[in-house]
Amino acid sequence: PYSSACSDEGVELGPPSAVSRLVSLIWSQVTVSLAGRYAMCWCDIGVRGECVWQRLALLTVAGPSALTTIHSVAPRAKFSLSIPGVDLALSDQLAVSYVDCANRSSSEPSYSPKQTNPDGGALWELLAPPREGNFSVCWGPRSGQLHTLAGFVRVEETRDCVIGDWEIPATAVCS
Repeated sequence: PYSSACSDEGVELGPPSAVSRLVSLIWSQVTVSLAGRYAMCWCDIGVRGECVWQRLALLTVAGPSALTTIHSVAPRAKFSLSIPGVDLALSDQLAVSYVDCANRSSSEPSYSPKQTNPDGGALWELLAPPREGNFSVCWGPRSGQLHTLAGFVRVEETRDCVIGDWEIPATAVCS
């Protein structure tokens, strides 16, 4: 959830890596680990040395906002996967990968969402890999690389067991 309030409870980025006086401030190599909407705030040290917070901007980081797990899907079966997120788009992609998302092969098929939701998430229909195992679900934005982990899926063969040909002889006593 987004909070527009600035306070001492945020993540401190430290001093900027570059300053252009009265024009811009630049922080390099900042990473955000989770999709969301973030208030960008500046602590203006006043005459008394106290921090007076100023809200400068809103930063929106699009992507999955939580990991989703599917516990059992049959090999080659179609399955639906709802991914919660921020500003997920119909041009985004998901793939089911044999390895972790950072090392996935671009030859693995990827899928666009079937629909996006008003809350920012999206619904995908995917095809399970042909072999059993635990797989990563990898997300990528609009024709970008699919290196963000969005969830997990367990692919395993399941069979319905039918018990038949049971017969109780007429002379049997049941208690």
